[in-house]
Amino acid sequence: MAKRKARRIREEQPEQYSLQQMSLEDILEEYRAQTEAAAPPEPESYPLTLEPEPDGVASAEVTEPEEEAPAYPEAEPDGEGSPEEEEEHAPVSELPPEEPAAEEPAGEEKSSVPLEMIEGFDEEDDFYAGAVEEGAFDDGEEEPLPLGDPELPPDIEEETKKKRAADKNKRRRPFNPLSALRGGLVGLLAASSWRREQARTQPPPEPEDAELEMEPRKAAKHYASQMPSLKLRTIMAAVMTLFLAWLSLSVGFGWPLPGSLAENLRAVSLVCLSGQVTVMLLGLDIVTSGVMSLSRGRAGAESMIALSGLTALIDTAVVALTGDLSRGLPFAVLPAAAMTFALWGAWFTGRGFYDSFMTYYRIDEPNTVSSEELPGREYRGLIVSRREGKGFIRRSEEPSLAESIASRGFLPMAAGAFALALAIALGSGDMGAFFHLLALTTGLCASFGWLFSYPLLFARTARHLMLDGSVLAGWTGAREIGRSGQLVIKDTDVFPTDTMEITGIRLLDKSNKEKIIGYTGSMLSTAGTGFSAVFTELMRRRNAVLRQVENFTVGEGGAKGVIEGAEVRVGTSGYMHLSGVKIPEKLRTGSALFSAIDGELAGVFLFRYRPEESVRRALLQLRRARRKPIFAVRDFSIDPSMIRREFDVPTDGFQFPIFQERYELSAVGTEEGGPAAGITGREGLDALVELSESGRSLYRIGTVCAWACLVCTVLGAALIAAPCWLGRWELVSAGRVLLYMLLWVLPPLAGSLLLRR
Repeated sequence: MAKRKARRIREEQPEQYSLQQMSLEDILEEYRAQTEAAAPPEPESYPLTLEPEPDGVASAEVTEPEEEAPAYPEAEPDGEGSPEEEEEHAPVSELPPEEPAAEEPAGEEKSSVPLEMIEGFDEEDDFYAGAVEEGAFDDGEEEPLPLGDPELPPDIEEETKKKRAADKNKRRRPFNPLSALRGGLVGLLAASSWRREQARTQPPPEPEDAELEMEPRKAAKHYASQMPSLKLRTIMAAVMTLFLAWLSLSVGFGWPLPGSLAENLRAVSLVCLSGQVTVMLLGLDIVTSGVMSLSRGRAGAESMIALSGLTALIDTAVVALTGDLSRGLPFAVLPAAAMTFALWGAWFTGRGFYDSFMTYYRIDEPNTVSSEELPGREYRGLIVSRREGKGFIRRSEEPSLAESIASRGFLPMAAGAFALALAIALGSGDMGAFFHLLALTTGLCASFGWLFSYPLLFARTARHLMLDGSVLAGWTGAREIGRSGQLVIKDTDVFPTDTMEITGIRLLDKSNKEKIIGYTGSMLSTAGTGFSAVFTELMRRRNAVLRQVENFTVGEGGAKGVIEGAEVRVGTSGYMHLSGVKIPEKLRTGSALFSAIDGELAGVFLFRYRPEESVRRALLQLRRARRKPIFAVRDFSIDPSMIRREFDVPTDGFQFPIFQERYELSAVGTEEGGPAAGITGREGLDALVELSESGRSLYRIGTVCAWACLVCTVLGAALIAAPCWLGRWELVSAGRVLLYMLLWVLPPLAGSLLLRR
């Protein structure tokens, strides 16, 4: 019954039938079944007999010349056998020679299904002992021999067990740690060689598309997700750094310490070591970034912090081993403080980018501010154009000036720190102080402002611009705005679209009113004035359509062109007078636009501008900043006298070029301009001036703070040379050096207060 059930399971689930699950008896049965199925039945004169092999294992042999059997996979001997395998092979090898093996009933096959699929099987029972159920051979056939171990006398069984245990211990190899280590190293080297070969044979990666970048909302969420972790790590690192600063200041200035720390400075150094390691683990991502940047040849501020931490660890280890505290406490507090300021700066960076990218995401109709080369001008100018700012997020994430200086100056600073430490140690004759000096010089190179000054300034600027509905493209945008000497002002900057309206219309030929309005609107649309949007709405209400304008030219106060063969002129009263068009005295007014067809006055359009107070404040701000904006306006009515009259602002210093130059300047950057330096969400001169002045202030203060970090390093190296040479270690204690480096954090803190609020 068990055999039939096992055979049925094997036929229904052939994928679970594997050679590894078969016993020796099952393998023999499968071999017999496949041989009988593949070859014709053998004659009765050649019976199959079992003859013992020299090693005691029975094997099947035929008295007639053997036929070549199909090859089957054989298990390779590994030199070690498990107790279960020995118990499986033992009964076959120890069968008494006088008992012949019983023949299997015809048509029966052995099962090799997994043990857990046989009903009634217990893992603790012997598989072979329970393989045959009672009553399975009740059909009168002779019951086969049991597959378990034959019953042996107690003395022989005990001797057999001892022999098996001895053979097993003989095959077991003793553990050799050197061999295991050698094998592990060989494996690592082989894997590394294989990876290098794979990298060498791989095709070069495709160049990254510079136009592809993360969406603003997704980028904002990315930085927002990092801020809670950065804030927590910054607080924990600051607490540990304050503790290290208290220990360093207490030892440096002779302040009392609690407990045994006052008498055992060696214990204080070990406490400083544990504190530094804790802070470095909190900023492990910065350390990892520094090491990877150094390995790729792009070392920067992170690499300097990692180098400073390594030299401080070596200095502390030397002090702990030698117990020599004559030179003072190790400089473990310097890299710890640098790491704390770096984490703080990373949090400010995340907040600034979140404010900028979320503001950019909420802007429906962005106005891109870019720095462009102005025709006929020496300086570059800022121009606002209605287009999307492609590459804005990538430009925002470019490194700041402080990071660029740290990257370019890493090798000179690192080499200078090593050379200075070696020179002082050799010159003073105290080579034991080399590691102490190296920790001091590299600690001075890891200025606290490298990764802190610009993020602090940028976060404050981004928050201010967010409230104004504008964004700045990081340090790159601030640099382009700060270096732009001119500010180009267009029509909608002075008078946004919703501040202009038509108050009256006078048509001299009312029978052709659609023609007169259409001709005038076509001329204004071709000229691109700010007033054209208002006139387009008038054309829609009067069922007028745009016409094609030919031979379009611009003059002072107006323009002319040819529409459907007729010469059309549009402009102010002064332009009409110069063009020879007569205007009745009663129709002459300053706030009017005149239209003439073929030299005859055809229509008069009265309009009104509503000056905004925000634009007036922006104009006054430009005067106080001594900026000389260029009014590249196309509106025929906007001139210096009109600006003085409407906004009550002096126009001294404001540039009003001739109309031909205005058209050239205002056309720059409208279609394919330069990359975005900033983006505003609304029209008006105040938004442009606010973005311009904020970027300019960030550029100036950020530049001062970046160079202050380099001055801190160079000046500090010059100040410590003499005391270290003379052995006055109390003047260059860890606490005093910490205070010196903290003084150079004041410029960015003060600069953040000077930025626009």
